[in-house]
Amino acid sequence: MLDRKDGSILFVLTLFLLGLVQLTAFGEAPVDRTIITVYQNGPSLVVKREGVELDQGVNELSRVIPSSALTKTIFLDIPDGTVKNFRVVPSVNKESGLLERFVGKEIAVYKSGDDDSVEGTLIDLIGGKPLLKSSDGEFSLIRDPGEYRIKGISPELQENTLKVRLISDERKESSLTLGYHLNGLDWSPQYVGFLDEEKGKLGLRGIAHISNDTGWSFEQAKLYLLAGSPAREEAEGVKFFAARNVAKQDTSAPESVFDYYRYPVDYRLDLTEGTKTQVKFLRKDAVNYHRYYRYEPAVSSAVASVIVLVNTEEKGLGLPLASGTVRIYDSTEERTFLGADSLPNLPEGNSAELDLGKTFDVKGERKRTSHSKLDDKYWEDQVTIELTNRKDQPVTVKVIERLPGSWEIISFDRDFEKIDSNRVQCEVKVPSDGTARISYTVKYRY
Repeated sequence: MLDRKDGSILFVLTLFLLGLVQLTAFGEAPVDRTIITVYQNGPSLVVKREGVELDQGVNELSRVIPSSALTKTIFLDIPDGTVKNFRVVPSVNKESGLLERFVGKEIAVYKSGDDDSVEGTLIDLIGGKPLLKSSDGEFSLIRDPGEYRIKGISPELQENTLKVRLISDERKESSLTLGYHLNGLDWSPQYVGFLDEEKGKLGLRGIAHISNDTGWSFEQAKLYLLAGSPAREEAEGVKFFAARNVAKQDTSAPESVFDYYRYPVDYRLDLTEGTKTQVKFLRKDAVNYHRYYRYEPAVSSAVASVIVLVNTEEKGLGLPLASGTVRIYDSTEERTFLGADSLPNLPEGNSAELDLGKTFDVKGERKRTSHSKLDDKYWEDQVTIELTNRKDQPVTVKVIERLPGSWEIISFDRDFEKIDSNRVQCEVKVPSDGTARISYTVKYRY
């Protein structure tokens, strides 16, 4: 016989085995959650997962969705049921229904073909015509309304109802996945860099600016930020906001999805309608950079200060970066602003140049010293470029020359490189508090 202790152990073991059988038979209970993938150029994708109880036979389900959802993008997945049809019912489907919601509120009504409006409190609808009471107590029945202006928007007008009809073979618990594209929700990557000239390092932060102008709020959503531009069909037919910064230091590496990259946010977020939310998605504390100066007379008479980022792990990066504005500050206590430029989509292994502005101590001057006509087709130019450096250390200047028409370099007193059919470049080292010159001769025809 089993004693009391052995019986207790057997009882607990039996319960454990029964639990395993139930998990095997029915699987994990579905977890209610909202997953949002926010695109740089919108619309974004909302996927809602939840558990549902199905009856045997016909089931009718109703779910409220934002009115900004693109109805033809809606998709449903219910593994244990067969969806027969679904339809979207707008909160207001006719003009009179809209006006009935605003009885007691202030509105402005423009008569047909008239630029002047009648303003007042909507008292009632008489035969579908609005009856207004003005601030001085006078009543006006507008018999030929052309346009309405309503102060404020009722939250109820921001939603539609999705009605789903499906068939289930038996009564059971199942899961529902509902997805749709949504206008008014997007993100833009912004970067902040802190440059330490002494160490030659750049601290880089990536901040996602998420705008929710959908008329709808999402609570505790799992968020993904997608870098890339999927092809879309043509889109279907000024809010004030409270900026909100979600201070979170942890970031995850982006995930490759098809031909794009997806940045996961490691915590759930409330995306309140009408707000802008800032989320950190990148932190790199020691990015190597290379600095040089660029002089391109055809573009600007000034010499530009440029830093180069190489997107490799050895250089302190090594992950895909979504396109966005980069603002660079120095790393001192004063955090002096040094300049800003646009970063293109930067795959791992590629490099990008950031033009931070015009340098103060390095100058360039281009002179065409001769311009000769050789015959009816050809011309010849002699060009001199002088670079001046007033810094107390030598600098390297990349000189880029644009050449018109069909051209041929006759002579060049330095090594040069052809960039494309219209440009050549060369690098010139300019001594501290000194000058350097370039001279070349080019033959061309227009």
